Amino acid sequence: ACKMALRQVKFDRAAKISAYRMQGTWEWLRDKPKRALYWWQRSLDAASALEARYELGFTYLEMGKFLGDCGYLEKAESIFKDLGTKFDWMQAQKLLQQRKSQPTP
Repeated sequence: ACKMALRQVKFDRAAKISAYRMQGTWEWLRDKPKRALYWWQRSLDAASALEARYELGFTYLEMGKFLGDCGYLEKAESIFKDLGTKFDWMQAQKLLQQRKSQPTP
C-alpha cells in the first residue's frame, strides 16, 4: 500500500502528505525509528506547504501516538480544536491523557 501511495505522489501533490505519513508508520512498525521520523517530517513539510491543517494535525497525532510524545499530541489537539473536528480532537485528548498518566521511566 505504501509503494502504491508513493507512486501516486507523481500525479497528485496532496497525496504526498498521507503517503509519507503511511511510510513513516510502516518504518516505525519495522523498528526503523530514524526512517520513520524522516518520512513523518516529509509529511509535515508537505502538509505545511499545501496549508493542509487537518493532515498536519493527523501526522502530529500519528507521531505522538507512536513516539509517546506529548508535544506532538498537543499540536494535534490544538489543530483539531481550531478546525472543530470533534472526533479527532477527542482522540488526541484521550491519547494525551493516557500518555500523561503513564509513569516516566
